Amino acid sequence: MNKGTRNLIWTLTAVVMYLFSAWLIKNEMASDIINIMASLILLKQVMRTFNNRTRKVAIWGYVGVAAFLVSILIDLILLSIRL
Repeated sequence: MNKGTRNLIWTLTAVVMYLFSAWLIKNEMASDIINIMASLILLKQVMRTFNNRTRKVAIWGYVGVAAFLVSILIDLILLSIRL
């Protein structure tokens, strides 16, 4: 399996985990944990995709990384409130 196919599979897996965790998993704490895992996978994919690119593309990579870090932080805050 080539590198592009593996990246696509990881990205689709993370997107499905992120989108359907709230609907399929009724336990809110487990849903937050799955959202954090999906965000980490997507963060890794964004970093891998935008690695060694031009300056304009690198800026979008930084924006993507910042967005996923904020998402992880929000999920961690929600998880700590529910404990």
